[in-house]
Order: sequence, then structure tokens, then C-alpha cells
Amino acid sequence: MEQKNQIFKDGSKTFYYASRFFPAGKRQDVATLYAFVRLPDNYVDRIPQLPDEFYSFRKLYEQSASAVTGNKVIDDFRALQLRKHFKQAWIEAYLDAMERDLSENVIRTETDMLDYVHGSAEVVGLMMSRILDLPENLDEYAIKLGRAYQLINFIRDVDEDITFGRTYFPEEDLKKFGIYPLTKESIYRHQQEFSDMMRFQIQRFRTWHTEAMSGVSAMPYRYRVPVLTASAQYLWTASVIDRDPMTVMEQKVKPSRWQVISGGLAASITQLLRR
Repeated sequence: MEQKNQIFKDGSKTFYYASRFFPAGKRQDVATLYAFVRLPDNYVDRIPQLPDEFYSFRKLYEQSASAVTGNKVIDDFRALQLRKHFKQAWIEAYLDAMERDLSENVIRTETDMLDYVHGSAEVVGLMMSRILDLPENLDEYAIKLGRAYQLINFIRDVDEDITFGRTYFPEEDLKKFGIYPLTKESIYRHQQEFSDMMRFQIQRFRTWHTEAMSGVSAMPYRYRVPVLTASAQYLWTASVIDRDPMTVMEQKVKPSRWQVISGGLAASITQLLRR
């Protein structure tokens, strides 16, 4: 398997298998994008973190503006950026968000969370929109979808993030539900408060996701299918956690490969009948 596809698959099996429903010409562009955004995330989202590797990656990306670097992930992404007219500010916002994870990332309010989510996810949605050649009037839906997907990741990965010393939920929410500071000890000591807070976040995810979905109907059929496939899996994840929020402290809630693929086939048939 080509390096980019392997990075993509290892980083997000849900997105990877959902992306198989894109037309062949788009699949490689999607893999190029996700390989690029996954590598710096891998450097900061681990113990121990790899700051030297992150800054080397960022420096190589900057150098790619004027010369071929020899790093296929970066060089292919730079070519994609130029071909699809990604705004430079989007890439800088993404790398800035990843850099924030190298140090204490204090999220006090929903505004703080949205600022981080803009760089870590919303700009990726905008780049996906450009890859699919969607009109700019759909950008707001791409932003909201990226925002919703990132929030369900926060919900799903709360145990792992605490291990990394991070909490992405706003402090104001944690204090409101009496679960501040958010630690593994406080979660097990205040399970009802934690469950209430998590269900509040799940409702926020569902609201954002519903707002994003109102733009999907304007997408071409072959693009709707993979988006609906991924969305169905995140909605499933939300439903599982909603039933018992403490589940996230025992396991990472993720759909199986066959669940994603069968969901994509079902979406293909449903959307085909609606054409």
C-alpha cells in the first residue's frame, strides 16, 4: 500500500473506508490531504511527544514553497494545495493548532474550544470542499461538519486525552456540571456528573452535525455517499456513548471496518434511489 494511504488508514479507519466511496480520481487527493494532516498530529498526540519531529515537519513544509523537499507527503500536499487553491492561512491554522498541543492548551470557554477546532478540523473541511470542487457557498457546511466530527472525537477520546494531560471541553462546561478539574479520579468519583456533561457535549455534536447536513443535499451523488457513510458512523458512536458515557473510560468506541463498508453500501443504494 502506498505510504500516504497507509498513513491515512492507520490514522482513521472510519474516514479511510468511507473515502473508498469517492470516485477514484478524488480518493488519492483525499489520501494526500489526510496523510499531511495526520503526520504532525502523530508527533504531538503521543507519549512522549516528538517536538523536534513536529518542527522539522513544519520547516520542511515551509521550504516546499520554493523547492522540492524529498518528503513525498509534504511535496504531494504542496502540489495539491496549489492545484486546488487551498488558502495558506488554512494550513498555518492547522499547524498552529497542532503546535498548541505541544504545550498546555487551556480551553476555558466555548469560544476557546472553537478557536482550537477551527485550526484542527474546520480548515480540513474547507480543504476537502476544495478537493471536491464544491461551490464556496457550501463552505459554511464544510466548516460545521469538521467542527462536529472533531467534537465527537473529543467525546470518544476523553480518556486518552486525559492521559496526555489535555482536556478539550471548556472549563465553563466542566464547572457547570461539577466535574472540574477533569481527571480520571474525578470521573470515577462523580460518574453521574460526568455522564451529564458528556450528554451535553453529545447534544452539541448533534446540533452542529444537523446544521452541517443541511448542505449535503447540494453535493453530487458520488460525494454525498462517503460523507453520509462517515456521518452515520459518528452518529452511531454518539449513540453508544449516550447510552452509557462511562463506556469511554473502558474502551475506544469505534465502528468495525465492515460496519463502515456496509453503511457505505446502504448509503449508495439510498442516495441512488433518490437521484
